[in-house]
Amino acid sequence: MTIHQSIHPIQSLTRRAILGALPVAAMSPAALAAPEADPHPAWFAEWEQNRIHCEVAANKPGAGNFDTPECLALEARRMEIEDLLCTEKAKTVAGATAQLEWIAAEQRDGIMFDGHMHALELALETLKAPRS
Repeated sequence: MTIHQSIHPIQSLTRRAILGALPVAAMSPAALAAPEADPHPAWFAEWEQNRIHCEVAANKPGAGNFDTPECLALEARRMEIEDLLCTEKAKTVAGATAQLEWIAAEQRDGIMFDGHMHALELALETLKAPRS
């Protein structure tokens, strides 16, 4: 008796075939860089955390406003991060996404300044980069 190999397509899939079918081939090497290679996501996360911590600190009994030493320090660091998000081109799609998330977060308050436009242009430049 001869045993025939199954031609079921699932059985012929290998890890290599699955990975080869992923759309990563269309992405640029810069966009595929390790997340650690692009600081933008971490910058945005820190910026957002500082915003939240400042709101909590300002609402503590007796704090009264955002002029507490804690809020002033958090706000100073947020301004440093904003400068980085406005001037540093993202190296990855995640980095460009972080720039766009920052702009969106700022827009909730109806605030738009030149730094937002520059960050937007940098994010779009990363996302439009030729894929090799």
